[in-house]
Amino acid sequence: MTTIIIAIVAVLSITYALLNVNADALKRSAREYAVSVAENVAYRVSNEVEGFENAIKQIINIFSSPSISTADKIEMAKAIMVLESIDFIAVFDKKGKKQDVVSSSAVVVPDALPEEVCQTVIEKGRYYGLVNDDKDAAKLGILIPWWRRDEIFAFLYTEMDISDISTYIKDISLSRLGAEDLVSVFDRNGNVVLPLDESRQEFLKSVLHQGFITEDSRLENVFSSNFIATHNYTDKDKGKMLGALISMPDLSWAIFIQQPYETVYWSLGRMRRLSIVVGFISLCFAILLAFLISRYITRSIAKLTHGVRQVAN
Repeated sequence: MTTIIIAIVAVLSITYALLNVNADALKRSAREYAVSVAENVAYRVSNEVEGFENAIKQIINIFSSPSISTADKIEMAKAIMVLESIDFIAVFDKKGKKQDVVSSSAVVVPDALPEEVCQTVIEKGRYYGLVNDDKDAAKLGILIPWWRRDEIFAFLYTEMDISDISTYIKDISLSRLGAEDLVSVFDRNGNVVLPLDESRQEFLKSVLHQGFITEDSRLENVFSSNFIATHNYTDKDKGKMLGALISMPDLSWAIFIQQPYETVYWSLGRMRRLSIVVGFISLCFAILLAFLISRYITRSIAKLTHGVRQVAN
């Protein structure tokens, strides 16, 4: 009887361990897959933004050169703008007041920069933000500081069309996750920057704050560090989901990858049922084997006892 109990306990323990290993392995796999998708998105976004940023820095170097005439500086700046598809460059003084705009067409540029934005640019060397204009909903504002003799001299500002990036994110979401709206990009304020779809912004912001960000955390501080987290939640339109939030420290943004629960764990039920079946079959064999061994041992002991008694008599 003891042998049978030991066999049952051993088989049940192994089956339980297999079930947990399957679940943990799938969770790790889903997290790694989300990270791989986020890395593709981050690479594309960073490349696009860095291209504009480097162009502005080249223009700053041109404007800072004393050996180049003012007319030549403007022409060289325009050449770089044409090469990088930059529509305009706005120059603000160190107090954030607009001084000049280099552009081939009429553009609308704010007369002054918010003080907190200027301070962020000075501290971090750049600032990116979605343009709050319905007509330019697919534009990203880029602000770069202009230093002279270790002091802030001015700021250069431009806007980048991000409609192509928005399309790219929808395409990669469809090809890698099965739907166009499963990849989103949050800015430092928790707003959905990409893709440009207002229909789900409020819901996604609620998931961000309820599942990933505590009340004491500042989004910008979290996003500016290496941050990866997953959270299960329910989407009223899509059902149960697994969300993964991966930060983009260079931009103080974060990429949110949503994976349908059924897609992530579609094989978990089958693996668990298979583990249970295998465990049940193993249990049957273990009980049968334990019974045979126990019976064999019992008979052997009985024969030995009988032989000892005969010798004693």
